[in-house]
Amino acid sequence: MSDTLRLLKFDPAVALLIMANNHLNIRLRSEFATVGSPIVKDDNGLTEVTIATRESIDEGIRRDYTGSIQYVFKRIHVADIFSNLVLDLTPPITVNGVLRNMSLATGLVISPDDFENALVEGSSFVLKAKSESLRWFGETTVMLNEPGVSIQLAEAFPNNVLDGLVPPVFEGPLSLKKASVFTKLAGFSAEG
Repeated sequence: MSDTLRLLKFDPAVALLIMANNHLNIRLRSEFATVGSPIVKDDNGLTEVTIATRESIDEGIRRDYTGSIQYVFKRIHVADIFSNLVLDLTPPITVNGVLRNMSLATGLVISPDDFENALVEGSSFVLKAKSESLRWFGETTVMLNEPGVSIQLAEAFPNNVLDGLVPPVFEGPLSLKKASVFTKLAGFSAEG
């Protein structure tokens, strides 16, 4: 859980690069890598993105990898985090307004591409992930309450287990070929 909570404090694309770096034992830097749009693989959050390197604007800065790679990971279901929340916000407010307040209170980084926006006029609303969200999938109902009544974000993790933002398990060893910094390959390659 601590890894997932830590990753939620980063921009979704940066969090994916951190995951890929840790999982594949590589060193991609966000200034040289772009995370593409997610491609949904199944209904349980399995998702694929293309991580591609960008050209360096300064030949003096070392880049270890060139090319692109398909990276598969599992997004977090919205209900795993937000279904138990009762927020002390009074409607009318927009979903984006609720999320801004939540982000300020918790330190979670919530991208504008994460959730559908709408006007919230009642005591509850459906929080629905956008299909292009790198971090979330699904939807859940979130309750708004009168000021003074709320629960802590930690209470949204009842079993201290998050089934999301995890890479798949590979059957065999994974290796990356070595090549020159400026060689373009279909997959990543390390500088020789």
